[in-house]
Amino acid sequence: MRSVLRHIVLFLLPLALTANAGDYDSVEKVTQRMSDKILDAIEGVWQFTGEDGALVAIEKDPTTTGLPSYKMIVIDSPQRTLLPGSVMAKIHSTVKPDTFEADIFTHFNLSSMNLDRPKKFILTLKNARLTIKPVKAKLSVNLLRLIPYAYRLGLSYRDHRPDDLDGCVRIFPAPPQPSNPIYL
Repeated sequence: MRSVLRHIVLFLLPLALTANAGDYDSVEKVTQRMSDKILDAIEGVWQFTGEDGALVAIEKDPTTTGLPSYKMIVIDSPQRTLLPGSVMAKIHSTVKPDTFEADIFTHFNLSSMNLDRPKKFILTLKNARLTIKPVKAKLSVNLLRLIPYAYRLGLSYRDHRPDDLDGCVRIFPAPPQPSNPIYL
């Protein structure tokens, strides 16, 4: 009986929270609201590339002062834990044009029903595309250096996939030029 009740609650909870998503429960509401404002270059509706293709809105955070900051808010996602209206990231401007630093929340906390555990990323805006590159900071210790002549083995693993292949494509406002121009 308890497990049945648990399944019912887990099934109905996302539906109840979706009803409270406010202006973020449909793309039409978000685009209608954004069409009435003057938007910064990063603001708009974006779709993640890849298998999931989640839709997010990036809007200016009205509570910040100084350099503009933005919030990335979920509109639609195939993952059931990413509910519409959830703040997925906080984005901050940098000195470099069209480059932003983001704290993207990477874990869903079941007790608070929010995303948490932010990780640092660099966002680069170019031609209606937003590339997302993780900030890597690591400390490594090579214990082979303690053994004489063993450091010459040179055994290591490197991933050769570029970091800047992940990102988003702008949905709204429409890009001013086609992303793949047709030449005559």
